[in-house]
Amino acid sequence: MTTNANTDTAQLRDQKFFQPDDISRLEKMIDTAPVPARPMRANDALAALAPALRRARDKGHSLASLTQLCEQQGLHATERAISRAIRTARAAKPARKKSASTAKAAGD
Repeated sequence: MTTNANTDTAQLRDQKFFQPDDISRLEKMIDTAPVPARPMRANDALAALAPALRRARDKGHSLASLTQLCEQQGLHATERAISRAIRTARAAKPARKKSASTAKAAGD
């Protein structure tokens, strides 16, 4: 934060009554505030890694090898949890759209 923002914050803290300008300035400060980083839980990390895990599984990696890779990087996950994350990623994959020629043939 800049010095000006710190001064504004100190002034707002000491006030008991607020003007519309104060509210709009405070609202702008809240909107531009950086989102604090929070650690992910293992399930959240697996959900984020699910597409990569699915690609690795499609290339031939076993669940056991994926579990070992995750363990080596500090992510403690069971084979079942990794399997569930991969299955969820496959279910969330968007369906293919029909091409125009396929749609015409289906409509005839």
